[in-house]
Amino acid sequence: KQWYQRRVAITAGGYALETFAVARQFGIRLVRFPKTDSKNHKEDTFNQADHIATNYKRSLDVLWAMHPDKEFVFIMEDDLIVSPDFFDYFSQLVPVLRSDKTLFSASAWNDNGYGHSAKDSTMIYRTDFFPGLGWLLSRKLWLEVVEPSWPKCCQGYSWDLFMRDVLKGRGLDTLYPDVSRTYHIGKTGANVYNQFFNGYFREHVLAKDSHYQLQGLDKLGPKTYSELLSDLISRAKPVDHTENPCDQHFITEGEDLLVLYYYQRDSRETKQALAIAGCLNLWNVDKVRGMFNGVLRTHFRGNRLLIVGSMTKYGKQFMPKEIPPIRIAKYKDEIDNGL
Repeated sequence: KQWYQRRVAITAGGYALETFAVARQFGIRLVRFPKTDSKNHKEDTFNQADHIATNYKRSLDVLWAMHPDKEFVFIMEDDLIVSPDFFDYFSQLVPVLRSDKTLFSASAWNDNGYGHSAKDSTMIYRTDFFPGLGWLLSRKLWLEVVEPSWPKCCQGYSWDLFMRDVLKGRGLDTLYPDVSRTYHIGKTGANVYNQFFNGYFREHVLAKDSHYQLQGLDKLGPKTYSELLSDLISRAKPVDHTENPCDQHFITEGEDLLVLYYYQRDSRETKQALAIAGCLNLWNVDKVRGMFNGVLRTHFRGNRLLIVGSMTKYGKQFMPKEIPPIRIAKYKDEIDNGL
């Protein structure tokens, strides 16, 4: 047998004829579950959420049982394609995951990995937000963290929201790349439609080569990564905070390392960061994704850019007093009071 016939399994809830055909063509093990009979009838999306969450749980139970001697599993949906270095990328991150007890996973996906904002295929970030879309899970963390608290069907609870809540409560972070190792091709689904795909997925970029030597792996721990952020922010040139980030001429090329400070009422608030993300054509649907302690690292017009909250420890330490943090979205109470 080929290696993938021994170590790859496809699981499906209900019928997916194209997926079944691929499994048969390559001789890959296929496990089919009956579609979940959701008891939640609020909306179709909730019913879909029940079905997907149940399928995830069943799939992981089956995979661990199939491979009782394996330490990790890769988890992917069938609407993802992978980069040539997909396995090589993860093989370089496994030692980091093993040594850092504050990490939950490594993901192949950068929510902000668009053509204008992702440039360095050797760069790895740390985030307190779980990205998903091609990720690595250890048996240990499955048994200790995820499996015991997996929500029972059928409450309309999306599996990824559940994961994010659990990891946030445990203080567990995820590693992810500047340039994604997966590309989302699905245009229709429980949470995706054609217009949404065009706005948030189509322009993502995918790593092209079969090997990149990942950099800074010794600086991804919670303390060392925080120190790295402090070093970068201290050396970065502040953008012009009198300009509107939505202006098409905001930030020019050739500056290399820039910092933008956004307004906060407290260190956990990211409303202004979300508005700025929209201006910069980054992910801005529900919340800013990819942050670590109120800081987002990305690229913009060829420059490395740090987006830093004014009330974070980094903002308090490094934001010059003469610079007003950028504030482009009003708060509801200000609107109600005519401010």
